[in-house]
Amino acid sequence: TGGNVSFYNQSTIDGKTVPVLPTPTIGMIGIVNDKSKITPLGFTDEGLNLFLVGDHCDDFCSSQYLIHWQKQEYSPSPRFDLQEEYSMQKNLKTFIESGLINCAHDISDGGLFVCLAEMAFPKNLGFEVKIDSSGRLDGLLFGEGQSRVVVGIETKNRGFFLAQANELGQRVHEIGKVSGTIASVNKASFGSIDSLKSIHSNALRNLMQN
Repeated sequence: TGGNVSFYNQSTIDGKTVPVLPTPTIGMIGIVNDKSKITPLGFTDEGLNLFLVGDHCDDFCSSQYLIHWQKQEYSPSPRFDLQEEYSMQKNLKTFIESGLINCAHDISDGGLFVCLAEMAFPKNLGFEVKIDSSGRLDGLLFGEGQSRVVVGIETKNRGFFLAQANELGQRVHEIGKVSGTIASVNKASFGSIDSLKSIHSNALRNLMQN
């Protein structure tokens, strides 16, 4: 893909030459035969039931949280199983083709909390989430273990979704609802969606100004 993707870049910080992390990139394109099956990333409506497709995971190895907040730059790769990923993606496609999902977003950089925040930003819709899984809460919220997607389901489709998930053998966990304009986890407020969106949108600008 040209010079924008290089394993040998360098930069200067505080008068010192330092390496820039390698940035290999894979570009893909596909064809959607039925445009009605295009599933948006963001919450579409108040009151959607939120489900985690896949399992809770508190593995935060190599996560942005571990690097930037715990100052641990080097750690093993996060949990990933290729067969589990393939099965989850195939089942997710079945849910979409059945018309059961209003929105969907994979858990990647930043973990579950950042995934939910990015779903909330387009329409400034908040969420109320409860996590009952055992494990470290910071890992559950910010770990980047793979093969997990958050989906929004209308209440009228909730039963059909659970039945289809059971038929497919796909593990799903109900984690909350789209509600209000606040990001809430286990009844603790993480602030308004507007404030989180401002932090997210201006991060690079603020970094360069500093």
